[in-house]
Amino acid sequence: MTKSNDLKQFWTRGNLHLRVREAMIEANLIDKKLEIEDLFPIDQYHARGIAATFDLGKRMPISKGNKILDIGCGLGGPARYYAKKFECFITGIDITPVSYTHLTLPTTPYV
Repeated sequence: MTKSNDLKQFWTRGNLHLRVREAMIEANLIDKKLEIEDLFPIDQYHARGIAATFDLGKRMPISKGNKILDIGCGLGGPARYYAKKFECFITGIDITPVSYTHLTLPTTPYV
């Protein structure tokens, strides 16, 4: 069984803030009015990236105004995408505070 401390160490390795900032600089996203789509290469921090988020969204029965809990939200990329696409409300929780302290990236009114 994996210990929660091991999980926390895995997901918090390195300086996440610095890694996100460097990725934004590389993608020419600093000092730009960002749209959610601009962040796809950066905030889809899971296997298959935005393609997996699109596929899952096609399978979920989400309607406008639904309230959804995203357990393991990480950087919040899928939550922002679903909130915009389905006009639903997302609450995200994560095991690592470093993930949700960076959720100051642009959101829609639904997140």
